Amino acid sequence: MGMIASFISASDRSIDALANLQEKEWWLTGSPLKAVTSERHRPDVLERIFGGRNEERDRVLYEFPDGGMEGRTVDLDKAWHGIHFLLTGEVWAGDNPKSFLITGGQMILKDPPTRSFTSAETRQISDALSDYTIESLRAGYRPEDFKENDIYPALDWRSSDFDEYVLPYFKDLQEFLKVCVRDECGFLLMLG
Repeated sequence: MGMIASFISASDRSIDALANLQEKEWWLTGSPLKAVTSERHRPDVLERIFGGRNEERDRVLYEFPDGGMEGRTVDLDKAWHGIHFLLTGEVWAGDNPKSFLITGGQMILKDPPTRSFTSAETRQISDALSDYTIESLRAGYRPEDFKENDIYPALDWRSSDFDEYVLPYFKDLQEFLKVCVRDECGFLLMLG
């Protein structure tokens, strides 16, 4: 399966709510989007008489407002590391905001590792990425550097991988960030 990067747009209000959840284990599901956890349901006497059994049930911890601006998604598959390397020239480091795929934001969930970025941080990231053109990214793409630095997913990087793999995901990311900025949203980044 491997490590993929997935993004979900979220308002600053929703980001704050998720960051302040007391439960340490939760996940996002549904439409409209909800943060849920699992809890054990023990049937009462009457339920047991009629065959009720102990079961796990989802308990809603937070429900995103249903208004369209939150819950948009984009998936970078495994191209996230190649994009990070193109943006920063670093394998696992770099200066913010360009290194946001690896660093920055606020860790709000450990499994899967999920970091949040506010609307202000999202604007900074979007502005930083708008400096890149297809030509400038292509000029920075050297398959031999990707191989030498073991850039995930450690493909036998070829010249064609830029246009066929990395660039389409970078364009998706740029568009996602522009929409977040337009809607005054931040985002959640899950890497796992």
